[in-house]
Amino acid sequence: MNGLRKALACAAAGLSLAGVFTASAQAAPEVKVGVGHWSRNCDYGHACIYPDQPSPGLWWVFDACGFHDFGLLPWSGKAHGNPFRVTYQDGRWDDVEAWTSRRLDARNQAKYVYVYC
Repeated sequence: MNGLRKALACAAAGLSLAGVFTASAQAAPEVKVGVGHWSRNCDYGHACIYPDQPSPGLWWVFDACGFHDFGLLPWSGKAHGNPFRVTYQDGRWDDVEAWTSRRLDARNQAKYVYVYC
């Protein structure tokens, strides 16, 4: 009986640790961004997003047309040439027209960005 208790205690401890490691892996989602680069300015002829985090002071500049994964909170957008659409996790979207800039929904994580060309 004593051996059975030890075996059950070890099994329970193992399951507890497995649950802790699984929870920590889910708590920190991977940050995804599309084809582009970080810059202090929105480059001429590009679509750009200034995220709420993780890089204050830097714009994400999209280097290509089409769909881009973008798993950040977008603070503002600037279409320095190419208009684009930001689609959020909840299915809503914001359009940024060519040669304009506007505030975006920084409380709603972006799912992807479509850059028109």
